[in-house]
Amino acid sequence: AGGYDKNLDYSNIGDYIIDSAKCLILLGDTKDKIKESVCNSKKYDENKIDIYEVESMAQAVEKASSYAKDGDIVVMSPASASFDMYSSYKERGKHFKELVSKI
Repeated sequence: AGGYDKNLDYSNIGDYIIDSAKCLILLGDTKDKIKESVCNSKKYDENKIDIYEVESMAQAVEKASSYAKDGDIVVMSPASASFDMYSSYKERGKHFKELVSKI
């Protein structure tokens, strides 16, 4: 999750992430805001969700690949625009698919 900061309010996203993820991989300009929302959630338990910060999509895919176990589902859900790293969401998605196909 993460990307270009359009000054959106991420304060409520933490609960949703905690309810549906066991791992959160963050990158981009909004990674700190998303991490803060998760860590400030009343549901937050550092033993129930692992949080990693990376600098690129390649690092995010690599981390997800090394973290995931058989049967896990890995979802790219940025929660932010990609203008800090890509020209469009299509370019971001294409790059994600290319990286995943190399695993």
